[in-house]
Amino acid sequence: MNHPDEFSPIRTSIGPLSGD
Repeated sequence: MNHPDEFSPIRTSIGPLSGD
């Protein structure tokens, strides 16, 4: 992801630090 995880609902659902 080029953008921060916090901007991605899917990423945030799993965990903000789950992956860049």
